[in-house]
Amino acid sequence: MEKYKSDNFIFYKAEQKNIQDGMYHRIRGVYEEQYQSDYHGLFVGQVATLFGSENTTSNNEDLISCAVAAESTDGDIIYLEVYYGPSGPAIGGQDGEIYSKAAEELEMIIRNTVPMDFETTSAYGDLGVSIKMGTRNGVGFYETVMDENLFAMLEKMYCNNEGE
Repeated sequence: MEKYKSDNFIFYKAEQKNIQDGMYHRIRGVYEEQYQSDYHGLFVGQVATLFGSENTTSNNEDLISCAVAAESTDGDIIYLEVYYGPSGPAIGGQDGEIYSKAAEELEMIIRNTVPMDFETTSAYGDLGVSIKMGTRNGVGFYETVMDENLFAMLEKMYCNNEGE
């Protein structure tokens, strides 16, 4: 099992059962200052590099979820969730200073990870599009593929009503 050390914690992959529904919420967004979708792909590639890709889905609003143990220098262990959900790339946990500090340090490890080549395709049901994202040669990408029929319908709805 790979372990990643920061100033105050050692991080490693944990079992998903350690992050229980309802107990965890978003405590830190990752790449929030970046407005380009390519950073979403970069995040997914970095997380897959660190903790594996077996917890990916085809649902864009629940694309990846990884339970991560954060062991403090005092020996206390807390659990964080690294995920890509409706609000984008994030780290979840419980309230409290130790969770906030661990999430901050884990974010730095994620940001400094050179990602493997990784690609995943998901569906964004609200818009009827497929999204392909990940990393190629260390660079994030995010590509949207719209169904031709949907494009034609939208074009008809919004572009052919000019004379009305």
